[in-house]
Amino acid sequence: MKSYEELAQEYQEFVVKISKAGKDFCDAFNSLSPENLKVFKREMRKILPAGFTNLIKALQD
Repeated sequence: MKSYEELAQEYQEFVVKISKAGKDFCDAFNSLSPENLKVFKREMRKILPAGFTNLIKALQD
């Protein structure tokens, strides 16, 4: 079993990774051309409902 300090460090590393991934995503999103932004939005409207449903299920455990 991990100690409190190990768990805290693990979670902090997770937060750093998620923050970096969020910044990378925003940078990539902002670099899209208007045409590809439309494609991305169209694809996300198809993908996100199932993705959010799966995320909510995972958060309930």
